[in-house]
Amino acid sequence: MAVPDSIVELLARHAAEQPERIAYTCGDREITFAGLDERTRRFAAGLAALGLRRGERVLICLPAGIDAVVALLGTVRAAGVGVPVDPRSSTAELAGLVEDCGPRLVVAGLPRRDGGRTVDEVFAAAGDGVARDDLGPDEQAWIHYTSGSTGRPKGVVSTQGAWLGMARRALVEHLGFTAGDRLLWPLPLFHALGHARCVLAVPLTGRARRSSTTRPTTS
Repeated sequence: MAVPDSIVELLARHAAEQPERIAYTCGDREITFAGLDERTRRFAAGLAALGLRRGERVLICLPAGIDAVVALLGTVRAAGVGVPVDPRSSTAELAGLVEDCGPRLVVAGLPRRDGGRTVDEVFAAAGDGVARDDLGPDEQAWIHYTSGSTGRPKGVVSTQGAWLGMARRALVEHLGFTAGDRLLWPLPLFHALGHARCVLAVPLTGRARRSSTTRPTTS
């Protein structure tokens, strides 16, 4: 399996070849590959209409689910840099992250007094706009925060080319994931592990993913 050039290539391929196949399920919501392609396009168009310029950052403060996936992939289609963060972060923690990464826009689950937008507001702004769809494999695509050795969050900048190559090696070559597999994923999507094995694994392999809001049990 060759490494695809981009998220855009993957979304377009699945939308053309298996448009009605379910890509993600979360609670009573589900989205097909055709729907994923269309919603990420509209999200990208909405970001541009709200003033996002190429290479600018979007702080994504959303709970795990379909909206978070659309925002993470849609920001790539807008040629922006997605910055997923824990939606349970305190006001002070979020303020620190905003100060550090300097986002052009904040996308949150609820309306925010600081000018942040909800996913629905981004969609509403899209109008008849189009996605840029021209982010290169070696251009900045995401920033994930990790506490590192000091306990203070550090932003790690990465590209879609690096992520797709790593995910292919880990999930397809090493673990043998195929389009016929299904994945139950109860962990946060703002973590690097969730990003690789959930957000990107579905478009990479063409398999469905089911989200769970329950905590895993231990014995």
